[in-house]
Amino acid sequence: MYLIPNDFIPKQFITGFLKKLKFNQDILNAVCVLTIPIILYPMKTLRNITLLSLIFLTLSCNSDDNDFSKQDLHGIWEWRIYQEESELFYINTYEFKKDGTFDKRMTARKQDSNIDLGYNSLISGTYTLVGNRLRLTETDFLTTPEGSTTWYTSLENLVGSDWDREIDITVSMKERKSELLMDFPCPPNAFCRGPITFYRVWK
Repeated sequence: MYLIPNDFIPKQFITGFLKKLKFNQDILNAVCVLTIPIILYPMKTLRNITLLSLIFLTLSCNSDDNDFSKQDLHGIWEWRIYQEESELFYINTYEFKKDGTFDKRMTARKQDSNIDLGYNSLISGTYTLVGNRLRLTETDFLTTPEGSTTWYTSLENLVGSDWDREIDITVSMKERKSELLMDFPCPPNAFCRGPITFYRVWK
């Protein structure tokens, strides 16, 4: 057992490495304080430094995901389901815009393609975020014409109907704000699937 000298693991090396991982200054200081004076065998030193780095990286990512704002919602988020019968993906998309408006569209898409074949529905409105509660005020609703024989059609063929609805959704983020979990309200005695994960495709 012996004390590892301070120049064995330079503080500049540790801080430089962790800054590339976007750690804040408090975490940088904590890592340096905990790492430099470690009393270990040489072979155990590297293992413990690696463990410390992983622990602080995990804590940093969790903190980053839990601390989000309306600005973090800006962009396009998708959730898709594959239908074997039609051999199509049905895409549920939310687009949150900087001016406080949003679009929710349901479209069809072929495999290995980013181009939508057509629309099933399109909802527009405004949104607000307070804490982890996302409120959507839906004001416009377009869908396929009554009696349509296909699940989707062109945007121009969608027809409107009277629509005025508010919905409160509990949201959270994961994977450094690349995943948006939306937990929709569940009516009594209804079968609900729980939170749905939407993936960021455009910011």
